[in-house]
Amino acid sequence: MTDPQSAETERRQAIWGFLIALAVVVVLVLAFVLFGLPGVGMTMVVVTPIMFVILITLSVGK
Repeated sequence: MTDPQSAETERRQAIWGFLIALAVVVVLVLAFVLFGLPGVGMTMVVVTPIMFVILITLSVGK
């Protein structure tokens, strides 16, 4: 069984994950509505280095 402290931490981490995913979806929808497909493409160009940093950080174990 897990203690209440770790369950609460896990719940907060899950909420943050869903909020980040929601923010990404909102940004993509706004980019598409305002600029069309080039807006979505530019959003992906900006997000690519950020994703590389996240993947490297995860692979290092931090």
